[in-house]
Amino acid sequence: MDHLLRLGGIHTCPPPRSTSILYASLHGGTAANIGYLAALKGSWVYWTDFNKPFESAALGSAGWENSAEYVPRTKPVNRRSDGVWLEFWVNTKPRAGTEPGYTRVHTTWMANGSTRHYLTMEVDCQSGKLTAWNGTSPEHTQNQALQWTHEPLKSGSVFHVGWWLSWSSSGVPTVAPVITEQGALFPTTFGDAVLSQTPVPPANLETIKLAIRGGLSVEAFQVSQLAAKPTTVETATLDGTWKRGASLARPRLAMETIPRVEGSAWDVISQVAKATLATAEFDSNGYFKWRDHARWADSSPQPNLTVSSTRELASLTVGEEIDACRNYVSVKWANWTRVRGDTIATVSDSASGTSIPPGATLTRTMPIGEEQWDPRAPNTYVDAMPDCVSIRSGASDTSPGAYGAVEVSLTRDGGQVTLSLRNRSAVTVYYHGANAYARTTASDSPAGPTDALATVQSAASQRAYGIQTYEHQGAGWIQYRETATELASAILSAGEYPIPTLQTVEILADPRLELGDVVRVVDSTGAALDTLAWVVGIRTSGEGGRITQTLTLRGTKANGVPADSGLAPDPPVNPDAPPP
Repeated sequence: MDHLLRLGGIHTCPPPRSTSILYASLHGGTAANIGYLAALKGSWVYWTDFNKPFESAALGSAGWENSAEYVPRTKPVNRRSDGVWLEFWVNTKPRAGTEPGYTRVHTTWMANGSTRHYLTMEVDCQSGKLTAWNGTSPEHTQNQALQWTHEPLKSGSVFHVGWWLSWSSSGVPTVAPVITEQGALFPTTFGDAVLSQTPVPPANLETIKLAIRGGLSVEAFQVSQLAAKPTTVETATLDGTWKRGASLARPRLAMETIPRVEGSAWDVISQVAKATLATAEFDSNGYFKWRDHARWADSSPQPNLTVSSTRELASLTVGEEIDACRNYVSVKWANWTRVRGDTIATVSDSASGTSIPPGATLTRTMPIGEEQWDPRAPNTYVDAMPDCVSIRSGASDTSPGAYGAVEVSLTRDGGQVTLSLRNRSAVTVYYHGANAYARTTASDSPAGPTDALATVQSAASQRAYGIQTYEHQGAGWIQYRETATELASAILSAGEYPIPTLQTVEILADPRLELGDVVRVVDSTGAALDTLAWVVGIRTSGEGGRITQTLTLRGTKANGVPADSGLAPDPPVNPDAPPP
C-alpha cells in the first residue's frame, strides 16, 4: 500500500528526492521503492507503529545485527563534482527491555572489476558517537576512522541523520554528518573531514548496506545525488516540502513476494483490501486511510457519535444476520515453499564499441520476459559478464577497461529495461554490451505457488446452527499458513454467531460521520436498545430544504448462543410414519 500510494504522490513519510538512487520507506518491509534489495541478514520480523518517526519503522534486535543490502538504481562514480547524500530517520528511545544501539550505513565501491573499497558510517545512540571508516577491508573496524560526538543522540528522541560523502578529482573521500532533531529550527552540521589522503582508485558505488542493532526504530532510508551539502532543515530533511496524505495500519501480514497484478493502483489496493479483510478509503479531507482486519476485533470501541430517540433518531429497523452465520471458515493461501529462483538469468544487450563522449549519456533498451523479476543495475567491467556492463577505453574489443568513468542506471517499465550510461570523465569511453542480472523461476521448480487452505471452526456455533461453511480467497496476497489462519480466525470471530443489524437508521444529518465509524444507538422508546454498531453504509438525500441521512449499521458483537427455551428439535424421521 505504501509503495502504490507513493507512486501516486501520497506520502506517509518524507518522500524520495528527485535525484534519489535508493529509497526504502521501511514501512513493514525491506523491499526498495527505488533500487534493488540484494540480501538480508538477521531477523527482520519486528515492525512497529510505536516509537515510529512517522508511520511505521524497522526495529533493531537486542542480541544481533539486522542488515539489508541494496543495489542502487544508479551507480555513481568516485570522480565527480557533486556528492552522495545518505539519510534516514531514527527514534533513539529504545523499546521496553532493550538498550539504545547503533545504525550503520556500509558502502562498497567497485574498482577495476575485482578490487573493492569500503566507506562505512555509524551512529551510536548509546555513546552519542558518530564514526566514519575508510579502507580496503570489508571489516570496517580494520579501516581508518574519524569520529564526532553529538550528546543529544542519547536523549531518546527522533532525529534525521544525514551523511554527506564527496570526492576530489583525484579520488580522495570527504565526509560530514548532519544531525537534525525533529522539530528543530536548525540542523547540527559538522565540518567536512578528509577520510584519507590516499586516493581511492576509480570506482563505482556497488552496494549499500543498512544495519540496525538495539531498540532503535528506523524509517525512510534513502541515498541521493546532490550538488551541495544540505545545511538547512528544509534541504536536509525535506521539511516543509511535502504533506502527509495517508495513514496505514501496523504491518501484520507477511509476504514472500509480490504477485503479478493488472489494472490501476486503486484496482490493486481494492484487491488487497478484499483479500486481507481491510478497508481502504479517502476521507472528507482527502486523506487515505488503511485499516486492517484487527479493527473489527474490538467489540466495545469508543463511539464517534451517539444518536438517541430523544433528538437525532427518527426511525430504525432491527434485524439479525442469520444468513451470514459462518462457523467453518477456510482461507485459501499461496504456498511458495517449493518455488526457487534461478540466479543466472540475464537481460542482454550487444554492442561493438559505441562511443560515449565526455558528459554524454548513452541509452539502450532491452526486452525482458514477464516471468523475470526486476533486474538490478550492473557493475562496470572490461567484458559483458553476467551482472556487468562492458566499458572500454577504445572501440576495439581488446582495449583496456575504463573504470570509474561511467555512471550506470537501470530501470524497468513492463516488458522493457532501459540502461543509461552517463560518462562522468573527461575522455571518450566506449560501450561494448551488457548482461544485467534478473532472477527467474528455476527450470526444475514449479512455475508458481500451490494453493493451500487454512481452516478454523466453532463447535459451539455448529451445535446451534449446523455447519455453515465459507471459503475466503486470498487472491495471491496471503502467502503463509499463519497469516491465513489469522484471517480465518478473524472471519470466524465476526460470523460464528449472527450479528444484529440496524437497517434504515434515519437521523439528523451529521457530515462528520464516515464509513467505519462507530455509533452508539440509544432508543428508549420503540426498540428499547442501547448498543454500539459499525457504520457500513451512509445515504444522504435532500428534498424541499430538508436533509435526511440514513445509516446502515452492523453491531459490534453478537447476542450470544440462542437459548431455544422450551423448544425440542424434531427427530429426523417421523416416529409415526410407516417404513418406506
